[in-house]
Amino acid sequence: MFDNIGGPMMRVSCGLPAPRGALVCYAIIAGVSGTGGLVMPFVKAVSRVLLWNALPNGHRATFYDLWARYKRRPARFRQHLEQDLGPVFTLLADGSLKANIAARFPLDDVAAALTLAESRTVNGKIILLP
Repeated sequence: MFDNIGGPMMRVSCGLPAPRGALVCYAIIAGVSGTGGLVMPFVKAVSRVLLWNALPNGHRATFYDLWARYKRRPARFRQHLEQDLGPVFTLLADGSLKANIAARFPLDDVAAALTLAESRTVNGKIILLP
């Protein structure tokens, strides 16, 4: 199970994996109101993951920081990105992992795509096509 929202949604996500399943949290967008810093929402997310792992629930969780070391060590960042996401892209390519795409829009219809994405009425990603 992947949680790309965080905040209150992370509590919901914790209950979704099957027995012995795993949760990977990789975003904290819901915990950031757009005006505050990232440190406290990040600390809260990591704390929830640590607490969830400490519970005897048969699940495991991790927080994946995609942007770690981006500014300080760009070459190492790119190497880790390729190592971490390469297997995911391989699974996508061979059909083992399916991306849930809710809608596709031509780039000219970016306003309509954004309206749909912000409506929170779709299950899946909104894709812009060149």
